[in-house]
Amino acid sequence: MKVTQQIDAIRALGTSPIKRIVIPRIIACLIAAPLLVALGNAFGILGSLAVEVWELGLDPMFCLEKMFTTVQVKDYLTGIGKTFFFAFFISVTSCYFGMNVRGGTQGVGTATTRAVVVSSVMILIGDFFLTKAFFFLFER
Repeated sequence: MKVTQQIDAIRALGTSPIKRIVIPRIIACLIAAPLLVALGNAFGILGSLAVEVWELGLDPMFCLEKMFTTVQVKDYLTGIGKTFFFAFFISVTSCYFGMNVRGGTQGVGTATTRAVVVSSVMILIGDFFLTKAFFFLFER
């Protein structure tokens, strides 16, 4: 949108591109990421159950009983809770680099690469601190 001057057109119409472009993308990412993680968790459990039953020949009730005794609710809450922060890191970083892209289509590729790298580093650092925070929150 920056390369095709759509953002300048939005500004010329007297509308804030932050309100029209950035905030909806951040909200959408904050909604979609936890839903994707919850869906991924469900498919992971079903996949592990299928492997345990069909490949290993274990009883399905035994597998579910072991899963419920081993995996606790705090494990799911921690995983889904982190996704809100990760979604925020990804969306804000991507919007920042997208709004400040320069150099035409080649600049879009460079901005995309930078957004991915910065988002990955922010997630790595954020994951460290969030793991510590959730550990102290749930273990005490």
